[in-house]
Amino acid sequence: MHLPTEILVDVLEYLSADRATLRTCVLVNRRWATVGLDVLWSSRCGSERQPFACLAVLGSEERQSAAEGMTALSFDDGRRSAEALRIITRCNIGFPRLHTLSFTGVSLGTWSLQPFLGSPLETVCLASIRNSYPRVPQEDVLEMLAENSSCLRKLSLYDHFYNSTVESLLKLLKASSKLESVSLESAHFMSEDVATYLLQREDIRDLKLKCYGHWAVSTRLLSEDVIRVPQLKALSLECSETDHLAILLPKIPALADLYLSTGAEVPLDILTLVAASSRLEHLQLIFWGDGKLEASDLLHLTRLSHLRSLVLGSTSSKAVLEHPTPEQQTRLFSAFPRLEKCRVHLECEFGTPALLALARTSPLLEELRLRGKFALQTLDQFEDAPFPCLRRLIIDSIDAQDMASDE
Repeated sequence: MHLPTEILVDVLEYLSADRATLRTCVLVNRRWATVGLDVLWSSRCGSERQPFACLAVLGSEERQSAAEGMTALSFDDGRRSAEALRIITRCNIGFPRLHTLSFTGVSLGTWSLQPFLGSPLETVCLASIRNSYPRVPQEDVLEMLAENSSCLRKLSLYDHFYNSTVESLLKLLKASSKLESVSLESAHFMSEDVATYLLQREDIRDLKLKCYGHWAVSTRLLSEDVIRVPQLKALSLECSETDHLAILLPKIPALADLYLSTGAEVPLDILTLVAASSRLEHLQLIFWGDGKLEASDLLHLTRLSHLRSLVLGSTSSKAVLEHPTPEQQTRLFSAFPRLEKCRVHLECEFGTPALLALARTSPLLEELRLRGKFALQTLDQFEDAPFPCLRRLIIDSIDAQDMASDE
C-alpha cells in the first residue's frame, strides 16, 4: 500500500517520541528515510539535538540524500559528534541546504570544516573548551570561512584570541558583507583593530564583545567621531572598566537592548546616559568583583518607563544595591508599566509597599525574581498581589529561615 506523503508525515510525527521506532522506519526505503529523518531531526533527545545520528546506519546514497535535507548542524565533544564528523569527511558528504553550523569543544581543523564550505551558511558558531588543545578557531579555519562567507549573517566566536589570529579574524569580518550579528569572546583583551572595525560597520545590528581585560576600542577614535553606530540595536559588553561607555552610548540612538557586565562601579554619568536612551526596552546590569550601584543613582533609571525587561544581578552573593530605603524601593518598582521580566538582587529587606507597587504598576509582568530579605508577613501579602500574567516567580531570601521559592 502506498501512503500519501502527508499521511506518512502524520504517522511518523506521531512516533516522534519513540526514537527507536523512528530509526527503524528510516530503514524501510528511501522515501521513508527522507520523511522519517526530517521528523527525527526535529525531535529532541534530552537536551541534545543531533540530526546526524542516523548517518552511521545509512548507506552511502541514503547518507547523501539525508544530508541534502539538513539545514542545521551542531557538533560537540561527544562520541556521536566525533563519529559523525569521521563519516562526513570520509564519505565526502555535502550539505547544499545547510545554513546553521555550530562547533562546541571540537578540535576543529580544515579537514572537518571542508564538507560544509559549499553550503549557504548564514549562522556559524565556533566555541572551544578552555585549556583544550588544539584551540578553536585557528587561523586556517578562519581564512577558510572567509572564502565561504558570502551568505554569513551571524557569527559567534568564543575562544582565545592571539595576535596571530587577529589578521585572519579581520579578513573574515571584512569578507562577510551581509553580517548583522557578531559575538566575540576573548580570553585576553580584545584587539583594538577588531573592536573598532566592528563599531564602524554600518550593517551590524547586534554586537557582543566580552573582554577579560581592559576595553580595547580606541578612545581617541570615539572622541573624534570616527565611530558612529546609528543602526546598532543590541549591545552586550563584558569588561572591567566602563569609562568608554560615556562616549559610546550617545552614538547609538537606536539602542533597544543593552547588556553590561562589569567589575567596576557604574558612575552616575553613564546611568544618566542609559536613562536617556529613548528606545531602550531591555536592560541588564550584571556585576562581579567590586561592581555595584548606588541606590540614589539607580533612580535615574526610573525615566525608562518603556522598559520591558530589567535585570540587576550579581555573579556572587554580593548584592548589587546596598540598603535602598523603602521610599527608593517603591519609586523604583513604580516606574515600569510595560515591564514583562524583572530580576533584582538587593541587600535589604523588601517592603510590602514596594512589592504591591510593582504589582499595581506592572500588570504585564510574566517573570519575577527577587533576592533579598523578606518578612513572612510581606510574603503572605505578596501571595495575594494581583499579577494576572505572572508565569514564573522566584523569591530568594537571604535569611535561611525565611527561604521561600515558588516557580
